[in-house]
Amino acid sequence: PKETVEFEVRISTFDLMVYLEGPFDISSFGMSTTLNQQNSIPLNQPYNSSPWFYNGNESVSAIPDPEIIDWVLVELRQTTGGPETATQSTIIARQAALLNSFGYIVGLDGISNLRIDAVINDNLFIVIHHRNHLPIMNAEAIPYFGGTYNFDFTASTDYIYGGTAGCKDLLGSAAMVAG
Repeated sequence: PKETVEFEVRISTFDLMVYLEGPFDISSFGMSTTLNQQNSIPLNQPYNSSPWFYNGNESVSAIPDPEIIDWVLVELRQTTGGPETATQSTIIARQAALLNSFGYIVGLDGISNLRIDAVINDNLFIVIHHRNHLPIMNAEAIPYFGGTYNFDFTASTDYIYGGTAGCKDLLGSAAMVAG
């Protein structure tokens, strides 16, 4: 039987980390900032077309940090079951955010943790989308501790839904598959 949750979170803070296979540099164990250096990162979130059709208005007047490598789309899925039940029909919120070369998903200021307005009261699964990589999702529900949801998608391929079929193994770290 499912345990009853006795709290309701409205604005949640997310401390998330993910690597992208494409710009990943094994020698520095970080990601290349080439797009930023070439002024090739759009100032408006790029997920308003197929296949995402996300209508968010996230934008910046300038890329706020030289360590930003691109935009990602963070999708929250809530279910009473496991990851196999965290389908598109369970999406409760989506938000575009920035990704830095160290793998941190950050707010539009380029440094703060992401904050998303959503009521979360069941098992939370997070899907990260990138315009040139396959999406990635956590394999176990993310716990809520001290006001923040923390999840490191890079920690191990074991933490990714589908294991190595759902991510790229980069010397023991997990990354989103370039595609």
